Amino acid sequence: PKYTKSLFKMMQRSTFVLALLLLIGVCTAREYVVQATAGNVFNDAEITITTSDTIRFEGLENGHTATQLTRLISSAECDNKDLESGFDLSASGSVGPFGIGQYFYKCKPHCSIGMRGTFTVLPAPPSVASSLVASVFSLLALFAMVLGLVF
Repeated sequence: PKYTKSLFKMMQRSTFVLALLLLIGVCTAREYVVQATAGNVFNDAEITITTSDTIRFEGLENGHTATQLTRLISSAECDNKDLESGFDLSASGSVGPFGIGQYFYKCKPHCSIGMRGTFTVLPAPPSVASSLVASVFSLLALFAMVLGLVF
């Protein structure tokens, strides 16, 4: 009983710490900005992100779009709507997160003059918070086993 109370108090105190760690882990995702420019190009037309990240397309209000494609295309294929799939933005906005792989996009009005881009999505590295949370839970389980308690 004495050990049960101390374990329970330790678990109560740990709850707040775990909540903070989880919040820190969630906040590790980044948002990348791709700007559609007046020169009819996307800045950062080739970027690498992780599965927890998003991409924000800016400058689309000026006659540009960001339209996802099924594969890399040539200028001759720009009008082929069968190759369009996924996001289709005509105003600034965010897309993602995405699964692991390579993705392609275009500006519909300016694709034939080269306004296309790609991004590669890699696995997100494990966050420090998730590792710490797993360690704390393992320690709590070990304490419970040593004290003969059942979770």
